[in-house]
Amino acid sequence: MENIVDIENWSGILEIFIILFVAFLIGYGFGSRKKKIIIEKKVRPQELHDIETIFTEIKPEILKIIENHKKSTVEPTLEVPRPIQSNTLNFDSIGHAQESDKDDLTLITGIGPFVEEKLNKIGIYTYRQISNFKKQDMESVTRLIEYFPGRMERDDWVGQAKNLIY
Repeated sequence: MENIVDIENWSGILEIFIILFVAFLIGYGFGSRKKKIIIEKKVRPQELHDIETIFTEIKPEILKIIENHKKSTVEPTLEVPRPIQSNTLNFDSIGHAQESDKDDLTLITGIGPFVEEKLNKIGIYTYRQISNFKKQDMESVTRLIEYFPGRMERDDWVGQAKNLIY
């Protein structure tokens, strides 16, 4: 009985081996056929010459298209920031101040270091100047520092500046 069990095990192993071998042969056959097709499709020297000829005929047209495109596109220019002019503000109304009188304007909600720097460039340094803003002054300052329209009113810069003075 032991011999029968061993023979059955060997016959199962032999069947699996034969199936795998046949699968290998089939795969090898298809693989070599595919390789042969790829080799036949490789570019031959005559075809290479034809491609170069076609390219040299098309090349001038491509260059002409590129030149036309270059002419039609606008060159990007670097925008030079314009100097801020403070002559549109009524300093007689809001008051004059020097850099030596400077207050910390960043304590006002809505004014950060960047906006404070812009305000200083147009001559606004103190809380007293901001507290004297009228609607026209706010519009002028908004335009001059390129700030969000209406933001000074919403953040109540004038009221905050008055509270910081007293």
